Amino acid sequence: MSDGDPGSGTISLDEKSILDEALAKVGRKRFDDDSFVVPMRVLLRSLEEEANLNAAGRFTMRTRIVDLLVNRLRLEEFLREHPEIRSEVIGAPLVIVGLPRTGTTML
Repeated sequence: MSDGDPGSGTISLDEKSILDEALAKVGRKRFDDDSFVVPMRVLLRSLEEEANLNAAGRFTMRTRIVDLLVNRLRLEEFLREHPEIRSEVIGAPLVIVGLPRTGTTML
């Protein structure tokens, strides 16, 4: 099974290969917090058994999941380097408004 090239056969949605790829991209050996693993397993099982994805869909979902895990690893590292962030207080509601497709959701 292929891990990432949609033209090279079946794209793997195997938990271990996805975790290994994310860890390799960041150069880490493990996650600090593995509370995401059980929900991810549910997602992966659903993608395998219910989604009926073609090769492009499998590639897209694998890539998206790996990217999200890489972001999680980077956030863990950032919080380890800057623990003071956890004690920061946001005093008032923060409202973000913008045109569609301008990054407001990510912000």
